[in-house]
Amino acid sequence: MHESSLEKIQVGLPVRVTVDALPGKVFSGKVASIAPLPDARSMFMNPDLKVYPTQIDIEGGANGLRSGMTCKAEIIVAQYPSALYVPVQSIIQVNGRTSAYVREGERTEPRAVEIGLDDNRMVRIISGLKVGETVLLNPPLAAGTAVRQEEPAQEAAAAREPAAAAQGEEPAQGAAVQQPSGSEEPASGAGGTSPRRSAGRCASASRT
Repeated sequence: MHESSLEKIQVGLPVRVTVDALPGKVFSGKVASIAPLPDARSMFMNPDLKVYPTQIDIEGGANGLRSGMTCKAEIIVAQYPSALYVPVQSIIQVNGRTSAYVREGERTEPRAVEIGLDDNRMVRIISGLKVGETVLLNPPLAAGTAVRQEEPAQEAAAAREPAAAAQGEEPAQGAAVQQPSGSEEPASGAGGTSPRRSAGRCASASRT
């Protein structure tokens, strides 16, 4: 577990485990222990990377699991009956404020937002955005951006918010501000300024 997640994770939290070799099968478990010291091998390869070995106990049997299989564990730190979320890459820092670039007519303007937890893919929006609004996924580089592409609002299935790192992010592509039934909060931000004319894509907010 990365050191940035230590404050959110504690022993006893529920875990969902999926295995590449067993598609469609989900194993349930709980966090059993978190090492007090970071993994020495990871620190040797990269002194700036500190990950803490975490043990997860699988509940209800582990039929089909074999030693050495590649898997992904999602630790559930919070669940909400309804939540608004956007891809983490759409959240940046503008003049020291956590913001998202929102389409206003033919231009995009930075808007301060309040964010919650994230799972390295999606971040929960507490305030500042509404379902159906269009946000940029790639940070603008100059002031006054004309938005070219956008996606219509979509509905997504209910999702839970894990604190475990997820794989794969959508670089410069449109995605919707979405409101799922049961998702997690995220917290992230990157530096950015305003754009002049951008070929960057955007997406519209949607409720799930």
